[in-house]
Amino acid sequence: MPAMRLTPQAAQAWGLALGFGWRIAAGAIIGYWIDEWQGTTPIFITVLSIGALVGAVADMLRISKRPAGPGAQDGADDDASS
Repeated sequence: MPAMRLTPQAAQAWGLALGFGWRIAAGAIIGYWIDEWQGTTPIFITVLSIGALVGAVADMLRISKRPAGPGAQDGADDDASS
C-alpha cells in the first residue's frame, strides 16, 4: 500500500475542523466551570459556547477567503487589503 501524503489543503482542512470543535468544547467547559463556581443557571456555558461558535465561523470564513495554490500568499498582509 503506498504511503499517503498530506497535501497543504488537506492539512489546512484538518486543522480547521479540529480547531472548530476544540473552540466550542473549550467554551462549553469553561462556561460550565464558571456556572458551577458562581452557582448560576447555564448562562456562561451558553454565552461562551455561542461566542466560541461565532469565533470559529469567523475564522473559517477568513481562511476560506485566502487564495490557495502554489503562488498564493501566506496571508501576512490580510490587514493591508481591507
